[in-house]
Amino acid sequence: MMSLYRAEWLKMRKRPATLGIVLITLIVVVLAMGGFTAYALSQGVGSAPYEAALQLLAYPSALQFTLSILSSLGMLLAVIFIANYVGSEYSRDTWKMILPRKGSRQLFLWMKIALTFTFILVLVAITLIVGQVVGMLGVLLLGGDIAPSTSTSLADIGKACFALVFQMGFYSLLALLAVIITRSTIGGIVIGVVASTVLGIITQLSTWAAKILPNVHIENIMLHVGVNGGRENQAFIDQMFGQSISVWVSVAVVSAYILAFLAGSMWIFTRRDMAGG
Repeated sequence: MMSLYRAEWLKMRKRPATLGIVLITLIVVVLAMGGFTAYALSQGVGSAPYEAALQLLAYPSALQFTLSILSSLGMLLAVIFIANYVGSEYSRDTWKMILPRKGSRQLFLWMKIALTFTFILVLVAITLIVGQVVGMLGVLLLGGDIAPSTSTSLADIGKACFALVFQMGFYSLLALLAVIITRSTIGGIVIGVVASTVLGIITQLSTWAAKILPNVHIENIMLHVGVNGGRENQAFIDQMFGQSISVWVSVAVVSAYILAFLAGSMWIFTRRDMAGG
């Protein structure tokens, strides 16, 4: 099993899409923090943006800011990565060559899922490091003190990291199911993005839709750990649900969808022809 994991890891590392996703994510984080620093400088010392930048870019607040940026990109990053990673096996018609060598088809898919979550963890770690370094440079440019901020604790950062991985894992498994159904990278990306968008629209039609579908529950989770990209607030979430809903209820609902996506992917994968579309 470990040899298969290492082989898949090497394959994933060599994919141009993997490096591309990492670079694009880092560029977005650097531009966002750099732009915020530049705006604060333009407003002058003592202004509200200046004081906010000093607080937000300090350690560990910059980590929270970085996680908010990642949360905004999470759906696209997760969908594009796994659709390209798994979908390429269909487009290149390599499943036929790989699968007969092992007794379990599911093992290969489990390895790809494990590598996807490994990639998410590595991406989050690298982005957090770069985000904090850029944040500290921003504080120095603003003439501030790089002493740790007391507004955010490392425990809060840990919870936010878990929630972010949970969010990206949900969208990854949604896209995985789409890839397996369509046997296509493009199909996985299109269905993954469109399904997420359509579900988001449907949740606005009624409170029952918001309670049943996963989108608002994901926002509820991200809000409770302080990572919401500035998009939502608690009053808005409660209005969407028609009531206040515990974050643990939201975790249970999203977990149920994740398990359903996993079960569906495994069932279809083990019973369908592996030929490319």
